[in-house]
Amino acid sequence: MATTQKLNFDEMFIVKEINAEGKKFAMTDRLTCKSESDAIELLLDVHSELFKAEVGTKFRAVIVNTFREDGLPDDDEYDPNVRFSYHFQLF
Repeated sequence: MATTQKLNFDEMFIVKEINAEGKKFAMTDRLTCKSESDAIELLLDVHSELFKAEVGTKFRAVIVNTFREDGLPDDDEYDPNVRFSYHFQLF
């Protein structure tokens, strides 16, 4: 991943509870998470077949301005020649 991207948010989270109030939707889990620094709480709804979390699972949440590796802003048109890389890290 190119280092030209500006990270607007970058935090490590730990799953504290899963479906604390019961399961609301099929194939969806509601994760109650806390940042490693205990400064941020996060409620996150995820597709339970794609992201199989357990209590104690650590993950990194990142928000960037663009998915382009060269750091240039995204435009509103799809270009099949531009390659994007999506990174999802579990710890």
